[in-house]
Amino acid sequence: MKKSERLQMIIMLLHQRGRISAKDIANYMEVTQRTIYRDIDALSQMKVPIVAYEGVGGGYEIQPSYFMPTISLTDREVLILMLLLKVTNQLSLPDFNDSINALSLKLRNSCKDLAIKNEAILKQVSLEIQDIFPEAHLKGLFEVILNAFYNKNQLQIKYYVPMKNDIVDRKISPLRLLYSEGCWYLIAFCHLREEKRTFRLDRIRSVSTLKDKIALSIQKKYSSMALEDPKILLEFDIHKDLFSLIKDDGAMQGAVISNTKENLFTITIETNNLFYFETLAIRNVSQVTIKQPTPFIEQIKEKISTAAKKYF
Repeated sequence: MKKSERLQMIIMLLHQRGRISAKDIANYMEVTQRTIYRDIDALSQMKVPIVAYEGVGGGYEIQPSYFMPTISLTDREVLILMLLLKVTNQLSLPDFNDSINALSLKLRNSCKDLAIKNEAILKQVSLEIQDIFPEAHLKGLFEVILNAFYNKNQLQIKYYVPMKNDIVDRKISPLRLLYSEGCWYLIAFCHLREEKRTFRLDRIRSVSTLKDKIALSIQKKYSSMALEDPKILLEFDIHKDLFSLIKDDGAMQGAVISNTKENLFTITIETNNLFYFETLAIRNVSQVTIKQPTPFIEQIKEKISTAAKKYF
């Protein structure tokens, strides 16, 4: 890291963390304390308003009103930002398109030559993270949800239900936003059904913020971990060649090889992604055998039986 970059990093750390010791700064930046002392002296000579405190609880503080007028980005940081901006094109971020475009323009104007180089590089980069192409989102919806998260407010929504071709009213306590395969979802507690429900953002036709706060009991019950569907212990045999192809899939994280026999691995895994393993078993009948649990095996049998009656 160059000295100029270190000096800017120190200023940002002091703004973000308040009083901080030279040792903590050195640990954060992975340099020696002697280097930090020299950098602090350099900043003082540049009239940066840094105050030193001695003794227990001592350290450095910066005057809160001090403004660093420019931000210097390294070549790699500019490339990372441009790559992230490319990703946002597929995230379908409602309400933020104008800001994203403005950010992109500012980045290109401040780093013209480097931006041209990076754009040429990123033309060779393809991102395929969108399988669903939702309708336009309700204007202002995203910000209303984010504010409801922060202020713990309940929401009133009108929601389109495709299966019934109907619009229903729902009072909800928003819990989490989820992006999956090109679509945004709102996980919320539905006060009519008195349980957790998932709503597609592009199907919300209207939204209003209520004065009612999200009950503490709901916040505790549906914490981050509780939002996930319960997991079951799954056991299956799989051919080692197929295992080598799928072992890095997200659904396979946490899988344990409990036994090996010739070309077969016995896998155990705790999962709530049953659709993945159901599809895996049906598509690879000769290479995958589900062994446990029995209700899941019966579920697969029923689907295969229904398909056989329909097509044979």
